[in-house]
Amino acid sequence: YQPKVDVKTGRICGAEALVRWDLSERGIILPSEFIPLAERSNLIIELDRWSLTQAIATVVKHKAEDDEIKLFVNQSNVTLLDGEQLAWLKNQLKAYSLHSNALVIEINHNDALLNRQSIKEFCHALVDDGIQFCLSRYNPRNDEPNLLTTLPLSYVKLAQGLTADLGSNKTRDDIKVMVDFAHRNGLEVIGHSVEDAQSAATLWMSGIDFIQGNLVQSAAATLEFGFDQSVL
Repeated sequence: YQPKVDVKTGRICGAEALVRWDLSERGIILPSEFIPLAERSNLIIELDRWSLTQAIATVVKHKAEDDEIKLFVNQSNVTLLDGEQLAWLKNQLKAYSLHSNALVIEINHNDALLNRQSIKEFCHALVDDGIQFCLSRYNPRNDEPNLLTTLPLSYVKLAQGLTADLGSNKTRDDIKVMVDFAHRNGLEVIGHSVEDAQSAATLWMSGIDFIQGNLVQSAAATLEFGFDQSVL
């Protein structure tokens, strides 16, 4: 888990649930290595469902301890387009009685572009169940329909490349324009992979809402931080 922090208050307001593969002989394997393998092996839906089930169980456990948390969980394009996924997830939500806005499903920007209508229908079918959505790895281009106004999103997460290129005046200007547009459409913006205070300050000046990265806290195997805890 890696926390997200509200830049205005400095308090933790949610966390991303990150999937890692622990191989004793090699150590921790990152998703960039095993997710493509899972997709080629037709195991990605099973893996995505496992990660969602783990996240839901974690939310329910914390609620039982009077600690309401919000978890962000990335899901692959293959899983979102599977004909049985919607019914499966609705059954999970019903079985666990998950409270509203506790679970945020992250959707890859490029995946959403390739399958706009199908993903739009999937998202709209879950809004009344209290599920929120985040468009991740977002790097807008001039030649695309703007997904921020067509999908029922609550959050948009900047592509890592934008965060890494904050020294560029053009990138800073592009982020400011994007943040302003997102805010006008009722969305909150997350800066991803923030590693240093200068990057955090630059994003704060752009009007961004949340930051996530090793500057705040490295990913940990347990939720050791407290929500609403001040860390900045």
